[in-house]
Amino acid sequence: MKGRIMPLPDETLKADPAEAPTAAAATCAAGEAITLSAPEICPLYTATRISGVKIGPSPEWLANRLVSIGLRPINNVVDITNYCLFELGHPLHAFDAAKLTGGLNIRRAAEGERLARDLAAKIDGIKVLVDRIEVLSREDIAAYHDRLLTRLRSVLEDNRVTVDENRILTECAIFADRVAVDEELVRLRSHFDVFGDILASGEPAGRKLDFLVQEINRETNTIGSKCQNSSIAKMVVEIKCEIEKIREQIQNIE
Repeated sequence: MKGRIMPLPDETLKADPAEAPTAAAATCAAGEAITLSAPEICPLYTATRISGVKIGPSPEWLANRLVSIGLRPINNVVDITNYCLFELGHPLHAFDAAKLTGGLNIRRAAEGERLARDLAAKIDGIKVLVDRIEVLSREDIAAYHDRLLTRLRSVLEDNRVTVDENRILTECAIFADRVAVDEELVRLRSHFDVFGDILASGEPAGRKLDFLVQEINRETNTIGSKCQNSSIAKMVVEIKCEIEKIREQIQNIE
């Protein structure tokens, strides 16, 4: 079967003015007013109200899927919106209807809002790495503790030497304390919370964020110096790279 290519007419295609999007306001099925202030980029926005939702931890399968793509599980409502975004490629947002006043205004983000979102996203990425470091650190300490006890008992038995078992356990505990990073992780998470609060405040935040970034960098360096796990070392480097990016960005904040 043969065919031929038909040339397109040499004319410029034009949109029908009657179908051009315009700023509009409407009431969605959720009963909230929706204003489309930027119809050229979002001509359609739909919403619905879901009642009887109980916020809590996500099921394990959902949390694992998010962690696998570098996201930190937060709660079942937030997590399912993120899951839909990456599974379907379509943004999905959840709002607390009790706190939603004046309806929804769909508009372009201001430059400051974009920067704040980008900074928050970088902090979220660091949080995921911190969670992984916590798991690996505890596994390392437990594994070293067991290896040390096994080797000591073997040496002592071979040489027929009797040593106080409690003394061996004390030495293991001392080493574990030297390499433990629990305190650093607690301080890091506290810094992350303060970082988010400052971004959400809407007040001049440049100097405050700069100070916090220094503190985050200091705790990260301490973790790197304590841990002897190559995987943790790599994650520390990743965190420091993100910190440097954040440091450069906050130079543009008042």
